[in-house]
Amino acid sequence: MLTLLAIAQAVDAQNAQNDRRFRRPERQRWLRAITTSQVREDSQALGAPPPPVVFVRGLKNASSDGELLCFDDEWLDGLVAKVCADCASNRDWQLCASSVVQYLTGHETTHHAQGDALRPASVRLRHEREHRADAVGTRLMLESGGDPSVIPRVLRQLGGDAPSSTHPRRRDRLRNTARVVVDE
Repeated sequence: MLTLLAIAQAVDAQNAQNDRRFRRPERQRWLRAITTSQVREDSQALGAPPPPVVFVRGLKNASSDGELLCFDDEWLDGLVAKVCADCASNRDWQLCASSVVQYLTGHETTHHAQGDALRPASVRLRHEREHRADAVGTRLMLESGGDPSVIPRVLRQLGGDAPSSTHPRRRDRLRNTARVVVDE
């Protein structure tokens, strides 16, 4: 018969083994794989051909040039680490990380599919495009089984509440995504 101490030691050993599985290089490979896969799924859902996905360093986030969809893998890894920092287990971390990727790829794939990078726009129109990408990204994440509670944490990590020339205020983006979650 197993004692509580033996059970606790076995659980600790399993947790240590799980933690070793997701050291940084493995985590980045996993994030790259699920990002690429999710872009294909999102493109199919949007009725658009999937763009080639490229991972580069120094980009500072994600963008599209009209042909490629680019992600800075250091930025993605750091964002997931911050958003999912409170996860108690590897399984919780994977669910959180998957939800972050589902939201981001839906958002960025929407920009790509609509050709946003190729069309000049006023600040107002760029903000409208961001709201549309947020809404579609949220819907695609929900359809993929993602956890909508990650969205506020993602948006908090992406910047302050003040609007910029490319992005609306965070509280407006949160209100917009909340409407999608309620409507789904």
